[in-house]
Amino acid sequence: MTRGLDWAEVERAMAAQAFMERAADRAAAVREQRLQRLQRRRQILRKARFALQELSAAGEDPPEIRLRRGFIRRAEPRQRTEDPDRLPQRAAQHPGKLADAVQADLRSRPPMTRLVSRSRWAMPLYLTAIFEAHCALGADHKLDHRERYLAAGPAGAWTDPWSTLLGDPDRTQRNRRVRVTRALTELERHGLVELGKPGTMNRFEQFKLLSEVGNGRAYEVPGETGPALTLPPQFYLSGWHLVLEPREIAVWLMLRELESRYSARGVGATDQTRWGYYGVTGEVYTAHYELAEFGLVELLDLIPNRRRGRATRKPQHPRAQAGQVSQAAEDRPRLPVYRFITHPEAFDRDALEVVSRALSASPPPRFNT
Repeated sequence: MTRGLDWAEVERAMAAQAFMERAADRAAAVREQRLQRLQRRRQILRKARFALQELSAAGEDPPEIRLRRGFIRRAEPRQRTEDPDRLPQRAAQHPGKLADAVQADLRSRPPMTRLVSRSRWAMPLYLTAIFEAHCALGADHKLDHRERYLAAGPAGAWTDPWSTLLGDPDRTQRNRRVRVTRALTELERHGLVELGKPGTMNRFEQFKLLSEVGNGRAYEVPGETGPALTLPPQFYLSGWHLVLEPREIAVWLMLRELESRYSARGVGATDQTRWGYYGVTGEVYTAHYELAEFGLVELLDLIPNRRRGRATRKPQHPRAQAGQVSQAAEDRPRLPVYRFITHPEAFDRDALEVVSRALSASPPPRFNT
């Protein structure tokens, strides 16, 4: 006897299929916009890389960049009071401002993920300033940001402005300056730079770089034996800090920090770990797909038969198969289903070419499986 069709099940399957198709279309549109932005920046990104190479050439060898771990990870985990992804995004009484709960959530994150939420330019600006500080140390001369203008200096100025180092393609000097000042304002809000007093001349040009842990102290390059994460110079010299989105940088730094912390190749992060210690929300965490596409991480999927990011069945605890644990214990959160291996050597490639080539494959490969 032939079993009749379950039309409710068919409708659910069709709705799921339509949802995934809409998601693929949205992702394709976002990738196309990003690709177009990168193409507009092609010439200035080459100039930015050349300027960074000149900075690093002041010393004997390109410096390895050391980031204090407090920039990436909290010493103690945050306490989850409610689902952060469901927090209201705007305050009812002030529609232009973030809700109090969102602001409190932002303040509780480590500095790295505070820079993911709003300004696209704040993180690359801060990372570039740290690179400059390392190069200055290697060249044995005093770091002085006042030698570098925001958008353009007088004719004959011997240093490139910050807007060039950031790869800003805007032809209007005023617009380039506005982007740098907004990024500096965002960094000041999180205690990562110190600006001059409001109303004073050159308050932005004379900014002071502060420690990446957000304690308000003047920045000093970490010692080789301190609690710091080391980045290869090619992360900068190949333009990755300018081409990657801030959320992609944050996820890569999280995974790299986990690898170095546990001296392991192949690490994962449960939602409690990535949200509690690193401030990485579920939305930000999805950047691991792009990192895998760009060859910066290797993704190891621990659930077989996964389709479009979804598991066709729940992974079973090995002890559950032997009947040694209850179903309730089986349903409790366990190890992450993704594990990752980072590939720092992949930064040797030209970031613009690698990312542009990957983005040209649209919709994203994960929607084609």
